[in-house]
Amino acid sequence: MHYKDIVHTDLSKLHIECQRQSSYYLEVCDLLADANEHKSKCKKHLDYIYHYLYAKVQSSWRKYFKEKPTIDATKAWVFTNKKYLKAQDKYFKASKEVDRLIGVRSSLDHKKKSLELVISLYNSGYWSEPHLKGEVLNSKTKNRRKKTGEKLLKNKRHGK
Repeated sequence: MHYKDIVHTDLSKLHIECQRQSSYYLEVCDLLADANEHKSKCKKHLDYIYHYLYAKVQSSWRKYFKEKPTIDATKAWVFTNKKYLKAQDKYFKASKEVDRLIGVRSSLDHKKKSLELVISLYNSGYWSEPHLKGEVLNSKTKNRRKKTGEKLLKNKRHGK
């Protein structure tokens, strides 16, 4: 799914947009739940790798260090280990996907509000055409121009 497509609003098809809004929202929430679950699994795996490597260094430190390492040295070794970095990268990607889906859900909330406003404007006649016939419209416009011209002349004579 391309997120930009579902948050875009086609004003010429408001009825379709309104019908799809709730299904898009449900779909994104479902994806978000799955992404949160995946993120949790990645975090558990990252923690497991950390503790596994830490215990490995503590039990057989002679393979990796010349002398018994400090706690900070052991942590530094774990944090630079390829297995840990790979698990950390997976966790960061999962976190990014969760953040992206939270943004899409928020965008769909805004889309819902904007659809409500656009429909309200539509119902109030914001985009409607004037209902006056051409001749009546022209005579009203001529009368308005004539009155405005008279006011301007009057104000000019009185020095206003």
